[in-house]
Amino acid sequence: MLISIEAIHYAYEIAKRCYAGSLSFTEAYSKIADETGMAANSAKDYVNNLKYMLEGKCYVRTLNTYATEYYLKQIRKDYGEQAFQSAISATQQHVTYYNNLGYGQRRSIEKLIKKLTT
Repeated sequence: MLISIEAIHYAYEIAKRCYAGSLSFTEAYSKIADETGMAANSAKDYVNNLKYMLEGKCYVRTLNTYATEYYLKQIRKDYGEQAFQSAISATQQHVTYYNNLGYGQRRSIEKLIKKLTT
């Protein structure tokens, strides 16, 4: 199922609340799934990936290109430049991880990183 732009925006807002501690992980992904129709596993990814981005850690579950760009831009806006740089690092680590799996390349994400950092 295609994840809508509105669902991505909603997921980011809920993931922020989870990261801040005002919602549990289970509450967050359940709320996203219930409100948007997003599959529960996808909702979990959208919550987890924000945490990994903010912590500068490699995430292994993919977000589409629009969602990645939205998350990165919102992180810069909401958390500042240092958090944005951590998120860029996490995204680059994700690209390296994914590209080494042998399923294909995340070229659009590589281009996105370049666009946002140059």
